[in-house]
Amino acid sequence: RSPERMSDRMERRVGPYVIQKNIGKGSFAIVWRGINPETKELVAIKEIDLEKAHIKEVDCINSEIKILRKLDHPNIVRLRGSHVTGKDRKKE
Repeated sequence: RSPERMSDRMERRVGPYVIQKNIGKGSFAIVWRGINPETKELVAIKEIDLEKAHIKEVDCINSEIKILRKLDHPNIVRLRGSHVTGKDRKKE
């Protein structure tokens, strides 16, 4: 599912971040460059299409999120948050 569309200018947003452009793509994920317009903070936003993932892949994604929440290192991208939108569908 695509990020939410908001405002009269149809900016694509995830939380406080405005999506600027696609910076990477994988089998079932897209990475977007985002910016917080108030703080000018640049972030990478990973959009994962869980409908394309098998149940084992969904488990791996959930494990990755749990690990990233705990990490705090200057050479590792910090996880700012996560949320699920759309259908809750799992493939077997």
